[in-house]
Amino acid sequence: MLTDKQRQDYVDKFMYIYLHDKNSRYRSYDYIHCMYLKNRQDNSLATLDYVALHLFAFLGSWGMLCRGAFLLQKDYRFLIPVIKILNQPKYDGLCDVDLTDADLDKSWYVATVMELIDELKKYFMSQTYYKIQKNKNSNAANNVGYSIKDVHDTVIGKILLATLGCIPAYNQYVVVGMKAEGLCGALGKRSLSGLVDYSHTHAGILQKIKASVNVDLQRESGCSTLIYPVAKILDMIFFRIWV
Repeated sequence: MLTDKQRQDYVDKFMYIYLHDKNSRYRSYDYIHCMYLKNRQDNSLATLDYVALHLFAFLGSWGMLCRGAFLLQKDYRFLIPVIKILNQPKYDGLCDVDLTDADLDKSWYVATVMELIDELKKYFMSQTYYKIQKNKNSNAANNVGYSIKDVHDTVIGKILLATLGCIPAYNQYVVVGMKAEGLCGALGKRSLSGLVDYSHTHAGILQKIKASVNVDLQRESGCSTLIYPVAKILDMIFFRIWV
């Protein structure tokens, strides 16, 4: 288990790169997160198109367009329906949700995030993921449906972190960091519940780090409304454990 000093040190290392490289990929989060929250209530095609482009760029900067990734086969407009799903009023409460808040309804948080994950996975599966099974009586390959488990946690995690800011990214480094802290690394009810409990337990240091980081962010980004939520702070801590 990390000490508070170690948590602060990992974030400091992250922020050192952020502050000393004006074009660091770390800053790609700022662009999409600020852009998304600013335009969340606008579902005009032009705005959806613009936000989808920013999200696509963010995902590309963090490896989601590399060889073998399904998004490599898609253009940025493939994400417009994703933005529409995220923009639904029923998910308003997830925007920069404070996981350290003692009054946060954990059951609501877990259920709402899981509902959103299910919606996103069903969209991806219907458009991209499928299983092929050869017909025993022919050489033809037939689509036999899908399982939502086939959508990798990292894709969902990065999208929800970049937009709503409600969960960490769940990439390989973050997952290892989570496990080292005694958390479940598989995106699901158990993991989400554990994140809330972890945030409550370490609320003091997480809020201290968040306050300090956001002063630098707003100065450097030029976006006075940009705030790194607790989920982003957790992402930075878990990520820096192993990088």
